[in-house]
Amino acid sequence: MNTAILEGVNTGLSRSHRLNNELMQVTVSLTEGNTVFHRYVLFPSESDYMWSNYYLSLTNIEDMIQKAKAMSQPNYLAIGLTLKAWLFANLTDIYGDIPYSQALKGYPNYVVNPTFDKQEDVYKDLIAKLDTANALYDVTLS
Repeated sequence: MNTAILEGVNTGLSRSHRLNNELMQVTVSLTEGNTVFHRYVLFPSESDYMWSNYYLSLTNIEDMIQKAKAMSQPNYLAIGLTLKAWLFANLTDIYGDIPYSQALKGYPNYVVNPTFDKQEDVYKDLIAKLDTANALYDVTLS
């Protein structure tokens, strides 16, 4: 859980600094070469970074959700659903339509080319996941 939260935050902060701040000239890069954003030309590695790292974190969160279900741990399940909703919300906010309903099923289902879901459908399901998570949280457990 700690790693999923840390990686999710670090991924967002990294691109916020690398893209937003430099493009808006909040900070100015003094380096030369591949790290400079000249006239808003972004390298594919910059835009791909969020996609790759969020989906990697989501696979770990999905494992957490499955283990929480197997061990009947409602709070960990609720945390997993909340983290999953957070990262998928970030992905759809950034990219629009994304693999969602078939995402994270590479193992054991071997879905390696998931279809893209419409952003509107992703948001609707994320709200449902958050409602489920909210109902699962049990503050009386220690």
